[in-house]
Amino acid sequence: MSDARIHSIACESPAGHHTMRVLEFGDPTNAQVVVCVHGLTRSAFDFMPLAERLATRYRVLCPHVVGRGDSDWLFDPSHYHLGQYAADMQTMAQQLRLGPVHWVGTSMGGLIALTLLGHPQAQTVFPSVQIRSLVLNDVGAVISGKALARIGQYVGMQPVFGSFAQASQAARILFEGFGVHTDAQWDLLAAAVVRPAAWHSARVQSRSAGVLWQPDAACYPRSAQDLHDMARRQEPFQFHYDPEIAAPFRTGFGANAAAGEAEVPDMLLWPLYDAIGCPTLLIRGARSDLLLSETAQEMTRRGPQARLYEVVHAGHAPSLLDEEQGGVVAQFLASLNPVNPLNPFLSAVLAAPRRPP
Repeated sequence: MSDARIHSIACESPAGHHTMRVLEFGDPTNAQVVVCVHGLTRSAFDFMPLAERLATRYRVLCPHVVGRGDSDWLFDPSHYHLGQYAADMQTMAQQLRLGPVHWVGTSMGGLIALTLLGHPQAQTVFPSVQIRSLVLNDVGAVISGKALARIGQYVGMQPVFGSFAQASQAARILFEGFGVHTDAQWDLLAAAVVRPAAWHSARVQSRSAGVLWQPDAACYPRSAQDLHDMARRQEPFQFHYDPEIAAPFRTGFGANAAAGEAEVPDMLLWPLYDAIGCPTLLIRGARSDLLLSETAQEMTRRGPQARLYEVVHAGHAPSLLDEEQGGVVAQFLASLNPVNPLNPFLSAVLAAPRRPP
């Protein structure tokens, strides 16, 4: 697969300018566009294997949501919220002149889609975003408060690992809900979210000084090989996201709740979900503590009446790395085009909810 192209999207928050960087795969002139948006502490690199699979038929755009990956960090962390992220996607759609898109959203990436689709004035506030189909990966109309409390305990933590190997081992523990993976896949999942500690420190110092980080081109990986090469560096590594993305947890749920010392209420998003009018595929990890089974079942009966697919060996959230999960996404997208019928097996899988044995 050829290296990704990188778009730098000039965005605005109430605190000023910031850049959201977007990886692009496939033919840039292809009108069939898939937008893949990652989870809370993850990055666009999570979608490289899926993008490689889809790029022969689609133009695939994978944004690093602000504060993560290779995008800028906000000077005012109070703007790390879904409204800002949705506004940045509107800016991306406008600057890249996108038409209708297919949207694949893991966790936070799905919540951004719910914000874009369910806003009562969506056509006025987000006029350039047209979502023609939606894949929600382990996120839905009710977000479990217990899962939010669990996430609040680790988001913003900044451990330093003595080597990339140590970082990869930590990823296996922290992200065990992603499911069963090979060593190479775990290394990719780790490389997607860590950088040499010196790079991370430079970003922290730049923000403290009130200036945007200006790295050299080597700091912007474009391929899995670039990530592999970075992982071979013999130096300490850190998780490479703005630790201040934890600010909404402290503000919204209180410091005690974010630390796991107080109960966090469920987040109820049924009005947003019920407003969805496009074909929707819901993927759920069978062990997920964020998207509970009863919520997923109810989502098949109301709103867009999502098709449900459960990943037996995953919790929150399936990584979409393996052949089966990527195939379900690809076949769902193909099913929206009448000249590309589903094969019989996947047609049966997507036709009805799937439960673990």
